[in-house]
Amino acid sequence: MISKPRVKRRLHELLALRSESGSEGEVRELLKAWLEEAGMETKVDEQGNLIATMKRTHKRVVLNGHLDTVPGYYGVAEEGDMLCARGAVDMKAGLAGIVEAMHALAGEELRYSPEVHFVVGEEAAQASGSAALAGRCRASFAIVAEPTSLALHLGQRGRVTISVAVKGRAAHASRADLGVNAIYRAMDAIERLRLLPMAEHPQLGSAGLEITEISAGIASNVVPEVCTFTIDRRLTLGETPEQALRQVHHALAGLDYEAKLVNGEYSKPFLLEREHPFVKALAEAISRHRELRYGVSMATTDASYYHSAGIPAVIFGPGKPELAHTKEERIDINEVVEFSSILVDFLRQR
Repeated sequence: MISKPRVKRRLHELLALRSESGSEGEVRELLKAWLEEAGMETKVDEQGNLIATMKRTHKRVVLNGHLDTVPGYYGVAEEGDMLCARGAVDMKAGLAGIVEAMHALAGEELRYSPEVHFVVGEEAAQASGSAALAGRCRASFAIVAEPTSLALHLGQRGRVTISVAVKGRAAHASRADLGVNAIYRAMDAIERLRLLPMAEHPQLGSAGLEITEISAGIASNVVPEVCTFTIDRRLTLGETPEQALRQVHHALAGLDYEAKLVNGEYSKPFLLEREHPFVKALAEAISRHRELRYGVSMATTDASYYHSAGIPAVIFGPGKPELAHTKEERIDINEVVEFSSILVDFLRQR
């Protein structure tokens, strides 16, 4: 039986604990204890990820969530059924909902056996624990409980990071005519990149290119010799990192520069069919509780790691994704309860 007061109490406890990337230990131990109370076997791997299993059928479904939040803790505020705090949406509501579902399933006959992956480092570049776990688990399906407002997201764009260094020639700023300012050259390069056409997909939408970091100069009186910037490149279906890099090279032809892919920062775009057997089963469970809505995730999630490992994955969780990483993060407990109920309905033998 799903208990709304228990869900609210547990989520409040999770939100009261800070868990920025690298400091997930307290939250992990609390969740570990709760999952063990539900009769699950738990372990913590060498990276700090929490894995919990309930082995009753040969068909295993991963329930994935990340333990960490972005920085900026500001306490917990309660407004009726609404909890407001850093991580309320991204994504401790999903964690609390999964735990409640596991308690409700204790002793039940199952259609699918849940394997919980609560991972570290998702908010830190190149560090998500899901990358390792996806590669060594043998599940049939994965649900990543990132916020979707309980819409069933069947895919997402991919992402790759490209580093560009534009070169000039250093000189004393009082004799700038003797140098070549790398910042001005980088401005030209960025303008060329902004004009690049982006591929479109009818469901995943447009690919994207944004300059997200820029750095130049060693002193205020020196003409910069090098200006470096970072490209956040979102990939749609059919695009590869190599194609994205070639597009950059083509746009910057004639400039003195270097461009390279940043190792480890790649997630693959994917899109599942609505007719996939596990998607249909989850969609039916959702439909028994609310109006079914499909969608795709604009952000990159850990679902890509499972997809790349050959495990079909969807994104489905409580909370409004547009509130993630903001000071307005808040979650309605009723939505978390509904999420738990849908998971129970999906996993339980009918």
